[in-house]
Amino acid sequence: MKRINGLLAAMAVSLVTGCGGSSSNDDDDTSFSSSSSVQMSSSSSSVESSNSQISSSTSSIGSSSSQVASSASSDGSNSSASSEPNSSSSSVSSAAAAKTGVFLDSPVVNIGYRTETLDGQTNGGGEFQYLEGETVTFFIGNLEFPAVAAVSKITPLDLAGTDDSSNPMVVNIIRLLQSLDVDGNPENGLEIAKTAKTVSVPVDFSAPINDFEANAAVVNLVANSGSVITRLVSQSAAISHFEQTLTAEGIEFTNNSSVVGVWRTSQTENDLLAFVFFADGTYAHVEIDEKGPYEYEDQDSGMEWGTYAVNQETGLVAVSQIFDENGGAGLTSFTDEDRDLFFHVSGDILTLEFDENANGVIDTEGETLVFSRQSASSGLYGPWVNESSENEFLAFVFFEDNTYIHMEVDEEEPFDVYGEDSGMEWGSYNLNSETGALVIDVFNDYNDDAGLSDQDLNEMDHYVIFTEDGMLLHVDSNRNGLVDDNERFNFQRP
Repeated sequence: MKRINGLLAAMAVSLVTGCGGSSSNDDDDTSFSSSSSVQMSSSSSSVESSNSQISSSTSSIGSSSSQVASSASSDGSNSSASSEPNSSSSSVSSAAAAKTGVFLDSPVVNIGYRTETLDGQTNGGGEFQYLEGETVTFFIGNLEFPAVAAVSKITPLDLAGTDDSSNPMVVNIIRLLQSLDVDGNPENGLEIAKTAKTVSVPVDFSAPINDFEANAAVVNLVANSGSVITRLVSQSAAISHFEQTLTAEGIEFTNNSSVVGVWRTSQTENDLLAFVFFADGTYAHVEIDEKGPYEYEDQDSGMEWGTYAVNQETGLVAVSQIFDENGGAGLTSFTDEDRDLFFHVSGDILTLEFDENANGVIDTEGETLVFSRQSASSGLYGPWVNESSENEFLAFVFFEDNTYIHMEVDEEEPFDVYGEDSGMEWGSYNLNSETGALVIDVFNDYNDDAGLSDQDLNEMDHYVIFTEDGMLLHVDSNRNGLVDDNERFNFQRP
């Protein structure tokens, strides 16, 4: 009998241990037990002369017997210093495995979340917990964000159901999240201020961007959230930061309303007409019209480099020139306040509207020009910039049709090479994918010895080496058969 009682006690301990208490981490999955209790009853036990038999007729879970309770309850006072997601569960089986996900603009810290079985606040890494196949809803007090399938990485793109970082719902969400960050520095994470939870009310994230910005509930929330920021961060700043995060995380996206990128048109009689708009607010324009029929008889070929700013509401563009070698071509005329210039971007199409005759309206004939986005940015294709030389501006664009443009401005001391001409060159290229040898043929050269045309091509080698950080261009300009330190040029994607 003592032996049987001992076996029964051991079984009870085993059941208690198996059902309760601690969570374990195995391959990034965490097992959770519910805050329920275990009752084991034995209706009969008998000892037969021929053998010993243990009969247990029922094993139930209830509140009237031995209890093993394990709950990770959240009181809403989560600190960003916490390394574990703060969650609670009321119905998760002990056998269910919880997964860990992260909510990103930067990691969004101290925001509420709930799934069908779990709820809590994200931890200092923006992490939350969920079960496979669940949906998750993030919330700040009474303000809820759109529900989405729970996966390992969630961004506002997922909440809006798009890959467009300029989508109005995405923009509304990221502007609000970044504006509620306690210290106003999105680079170190977005920690939602605690006060925001008490002053928040539901808002419509699908509203037009301007309507959302003017919404009284949004204005009040941002002004009284406890963040150092009291007004919504700008649309451009919010998108810029968000896109940096997406890029760093390897998350693919588009920006269907952004003018940033390389644009080219074949609508004119020009041999070449293209723009490169950079995210830092600078642009380069290249135009070549050397072969008849001419777009304009007396228009200069060459490049200009300057700054631009686009009014997100109207598309009106303000421009200024830093360097201009193509006279009246390009955007030079639109530095005059009497002539308006508008950009309208829709996916891979950029429409320029320009009041060239300064009559106050965009005429139906001759004052509209359509450009196509040159979207390739893989391998050698696409734009490259160098920021390690003394040049004010040094960049290449390699097109998929095996043509390239080189742009260089070095007008101020200290000079990268004293006396070297600024300007552009246009030509064709052929890259040997095995050796990295780059063979070029220059069509038009407006910067003399600068660029890839400063030596007889038969006497000079160019090599391209792709690295984790970008592209190395090796140029044996002194023809000694070696690549010297001053013959290595490091380029990165802009």
